[in-house]
Amino acid sequence: MSEMQLKLIIGNVEINLQGEGALVHTILNELRNEGLGQLALFRDKKTSAEFNFDNEEDDNLPKTSDPTAAEDTQAKQKNRKKRNVSVKPQLIKELDLRGTDEKTSLRNFFMEKQPSTNIQRTTVFVYYLQYKLNIPNITIDHVFTCYKEMGIREPENLVQNISDTASSRYGYIDRQGGKLTMSVKGRNFVEHDLPEKEGK
Repeated sequence: MSEMQLKLIIGNVEINLQGEGALVHTILNELRNEGLGQLALFRDKKTSAEFNFDNEEDDNLPKTSDPTAAEDTQAKQKNRKKRNVSVKPQLIKELDLRGTDEKTSLRNFFMEKQPSTNIQRTTVFVYYLQYKLNIPNITIDHVFTCYKEMGIREPENLVQNISDTASSRYGYIDRQGGKLTMSVKGRNFVEHDLPEKEGK
């Protein structure tokens, strides 16, 4: 059977079919009847036809068998994830952390608890914001503002720091939809374990 080569352009997807004429004809009929999803079935059957997809953007479309294109797709997905994570916290200028006659200042509370790591500092900040200032929706911006108020070096990646503080390893805070609250474990830690006893 003679070889056939066929090029199809559907939207922004370019499809090149090459193989035995009968096979290409069969695939073309299936495409006409079933749509692009049918290509994945043919690819899995190890046929002699070659499929090339160019400018593929839709994740629902069949994936290319070209390893270089697959690597490009993976790189794009990683970059997309990096863009989602690259949050730059903002200073909340109206957040008053200096305290009043009724409320202790962040600085006094911080000195009382003496947190020694960034995990502990973030935990103390969220505790202070929730239980001393009664702030209902604590965000990364609030935590960032606390670091600035104290004049101490904030974590290089505050998003990761908050993620670690909320992780199963520590579990000092809970995080839901960008809002931070104290967990029972974190509340007990601040109230009963800080400042840390010497030799502990």
